[in-house]
Amino acid sequence: MTEPLRTAPASEGSADADRDALIERLLLAGLDHYFEGRYEQAVNLWTRVAFLERGHGRARAYIERARGALAERQRETEESLHHGLEAYRSGDLTNARELLTRAVTEGGSDTALVFLQRLGIAEAGHAAAATLPVGSPAVLPGQPLMRRYTDKRPAPRPTNWIATPAPGYGPTNVSVGVTPEGVKISPDGKFVAVTVMNGTNAAPGSAFYNDNGLLQVWTRTGAQLTKAAELPIGKWCQGVVWSANGKTLLVQCMVEEEITVVRFSGKALTKAGTIKTKGGPAGIRTAEP
Repeated sequence: MTEPLRTAPASEGSADADRDALIERLLLAGLDHYFEGRYEQAVNLWTRVAFLERGHGRARAYIERARGALAERQRETEESLHHGLEAYRSGDLTNARELLTRAVTEGGSDTALVFLQRLGIAEAGHAAAATLPVGSPAVLPGQPLMRRYTDKRPAPRPTNWIATPAPGYGPTNVSVGVTPEGVKISPDGKFVAVTVMNGTNAAPGSAFYNDNGLLQVWTRTGAQLTKAAELPIGKWCQGVVWSANGKTLLVQCMVEEEITVVRFSGKALTKAGTIKTKGGPAGIRTAEP
């Protein structure tokens, strides 16, 4: 008659040995990822160790260290992004490219990548402008006076400018803030209204986040724009339209689910009221002649 109980302790010991060997392999593989700067992969492996053996001291210590390294990398990425955007807005394109590239390569910043794309457009425009003879036309007949550049990828991407053509030099940039969304020229052609997200579509913990968006009105003089007025509005605001007489604007705000009514005196903007909607309004147009 066999006695299975005699073999059970050996079997349990073998299982424990196999588990210990697996834990050691996971710990070492995680260290390989860690020292290569792949902190997320390291944390994933060490988390598996924590599942295999709850309270494993080395795994918990390694995870905390990797998370600290991730936080430091994020801080450095945000710092590079911040200084890169400052350089971009001040026209220091060389320094902006270096800082934004660092934010992309070290932290994978999507925002920095978008501005690098904008930087490439700007540099290409400067290069093209340098080859244009003085007095040559900047745009072809029939082209719109103002264009709004947007990224076509699904996620919201920050930009901070609208463009108007300057004779002989192609588009010139006007800084309006982070992410202009809606752009509309007044019926008489004298003003341009712009809704700016101003970080309201960012996560609350983001360096770009703000509690309110902006409505701006710019005076149009030929190809030049000069800011005439600005008004804080709601969050994640979208389209904007003018009344026929140019004295009232309607602005759509997604988060508040409303259309904001704004009066324009020619020099100042004043909130006149709101119209509630059943959902976040995203597109608006008025009847035009």
